[in-house]
Amino acid sequence: MATATEVRTRLNRQIDRLPVLPAVIGQLMTLDRDDDEYFAHVLELVEADPSYSARVLAAANAASSSPRSPITSVRMSLARLGSTGASNLILAMAVSRVFVPRSDWERSLWRHSLQVAVTMRKLVHHGAGRLALDADEAFTVGLLHDVGRFVLLGEAPEELERIDNTCWDTPEKLLELELEICGLSHGEIVEMACERWGLPADIGELVRRHHESGVAITDGPVDRMIGMVHFADLAVFPSALPGSPGYDVMGVEAVESDLLPLVPDGFTISAEDLHRIITSAIAEVDETCAALGIR
Repeated sequence: MATATEVRTRLNRQIDRLPVLPAVIGQLMTLDRDDDEYFAHVLELVEADPSYSARVLAAANAASSSPRSPITSVRMSLARLGSTGASNLILAMAVSRVFVPRSDWERSLWRHSLQVAVTMRKLVHHGAGRLALDADEAFTVGLLHDVGRFVLLGEAPEELERIDNTCWDTPEKLLELELEICGLSHGEIVEMACERWGLPADIGELVRRHHESGVAITDGPVDRMIGMVHFADLAVFPSALPGSPGYDVMGVEAVESDLLPLVPDGFTISAEDLHRIITSAIAEVDETCAALGIR
């Protein structure tokens, strides 16, 4: 059995060998959402890749969009989804090209990552006046926060199986097991991956620290984002465990008893609003996964 030091060495080599992220991610992250030409720029990026075009068309024609007649052009799809919705779909698809979810475990992890991303965005919008955070950055952090577990699967599958077969039921226990068995937590791994990809340093710090608890949103913007991603992760965490119902199924009473005490200090939300956000996020992710071919 490999020691934690040996596993850590292998993981470091694996991170060095990671493929670069598709260029579209960097292009999307540098676009100004307030620019009058933002729609045109997103349209250009989508039309440049037939696979992106196909996914955006599929999402625009999904049941929730309820188009009266089939949407057959990328321009009409963007008008239906909105530039931000299309941009987030492309971002998710681009990352999934690097970490292709093939097994049920990987697809479940992807659904969870997307659920955290969408929940983050909705929570930031809900508290827009108090949080002063960027909803698109929140989506990106949520999407990337568990990428380190994909790296573990690729380079240390036996160690990952040992971790997941151990009776852990909290993120804190998961981190303890990862450090004990692999010498690195999945947060540290994804921070190293973000550095490898040339992403902003703030993104790397946020994903590394996403399991920190007790962070108040009254602190600086980095701590505010950490507090929100930690909470969003907890809010959809049960749905990531096989056979466990999520809070969308458990209902408002469970949200009130389990989640409201965990809301970051300085952020106010009712149990009803939180349940609505979780339920709508999970429904949105189900359609996004269908559009991405992740079932």
